[in-house]
Amino acid sequence: MNKLHLKWFVWLLGDHEHAGALKCLMGALFLKYCPGHLTCRAFERFVLDYHEGKLSERQRSVFAFHMRICPRCRVHFESYVRAIELGQKLFARDDEALVPEDVPEELIKAILATRASP
Repeated sequence: MNKLHLKWFVWLLGDHEHAGALKCLMGALFLKYCPGHLTCRAFERFVLDYHEGKLSERQRSVFAFHMRICPRCRVHFESYVRAIELGQKLFARDDEALVPEDVPEELIKAILATRASP
């Protein structure tokens, strides 16, 4: 299938969140039976690697094409990324601000030294 066919297919299905049930079904069938494309189940296995940039150029393009065709997977991926961002914000902290001022410096160094050792 060449790029013109793929562009026509994306145009036919609609490249938007509210593609409708029939268009979602057509997209799912296309992705399931078209060689070289991901199913929604296979898409899930690549989410972390795509987010971390560990996929090859070909794998990234196949993954991105799936997100373009499948609004559900696109929403799932966006939710996944948002959850990571929220978790990072939630657990981001300044260790210096958590230590009371009256704690001796030697105690802090000893605690940090035990953290670093296996």
